[in-house]
Amino acid sequence: MALDAGRPFSANGASADGKVIFGGTVDAQGVQRPLVWLNETSTPTGLDALDANSTAVAHAISADGTTIVGSSNSNGALNNGHAVLWSRVNGAYSILDLGTLGGATSAAAAVSHDGSVIVGSADLDATHNHAAAWYDIDSHAVDLGTLGGNSSARGLSADGTVIVGQSNLAGGDLRAVAWYGKNANPVNLGVLNGGSSSFARTVSADGSVIIGGATYSSTADTHAVAWYNQETTPTDLGTLGGKASDATAVSANGGLSLAMRRMRAMQSTPWFGLAVRHRRQTLGLWGARLPIRAASLLMGL
Repeated sequence: MALDAGRPFSANGASADGKVIFGGTVDAQGVQRPLVWLNETSTPTGLDALDANSTAVAHAISADGTTIVGSSNSNGALNNGHAVLWSRVNGAYSILDLGTLGGATSAAAAVSHDGSVIVGSADLDATHNHAAAWYDIDSHAVDLGTLGGNSSARGLSADGTVIVGQSNLAGGDLRAVAWYGKNANPVNLGVLNGGSSSFARTVSADGSVIIGGATYSSTADTHAVAWYNQETTPTDLGTLGGKASDATAVSANGGLSLAMRRMRAMQSTPWFGLAVRHRRQTLGLWGARLPIRAASLLMGL
């Protein structure tokens, strides 16, 4: 795929050793194009789309950098997209259409460390979208099921045995869910006391800690939360004195999680701080609920 000279690029993720970086650009026609940088080079290589004139986006990469997953429209930039993977053989990436569950669209959100398990979501028909998984670089999507409504998978453990995401109940409320093992049914991870919804964003590499968010009260403020060792009740990770927070990442063994937290309840431009939490105990200045900027906190660890 030829790249437009002078267009801005963005880097969105990297392999475990940092030698493969993926990202994207937007060409002169407004079409999104995925990119990859190999072996610490400064010049990106374009990744193919399912159709030369179609949008494609890369979302995640395996630990060894040989598998990148995302989505690509198949017939023009604005048409329905399919989950895809780009696999590298002899230094070059080729694209594979991962298909759907029978409907029009699908998307891949995350991939296991060795690239053998991919998760995301796929349409069954015009109104039903379910969490889906693809195993062993197979273009056959596996329906992961729901709690009664639509569902989606957003993250998985290093070996792919723990998958996390969200599902609507039959009545419409949103719940964080987890799938423990291949062919498992989704487990409802519950809500905070007084809340009505939750979602799981990702899980630690060892599968022991799930992080995400949950509404805190009838005001629908969302707090960062964590689930430990297959618990079905979330632990509230709190805020920095404001109303909202959001957990965004977790270490490989679940010992540390990162969260964006609103420090003040009312500001025209909300200011966020970065907090580090150690399982059930909070580290450093965050425990004192002080307004710490990310750099100050990290330097103090």
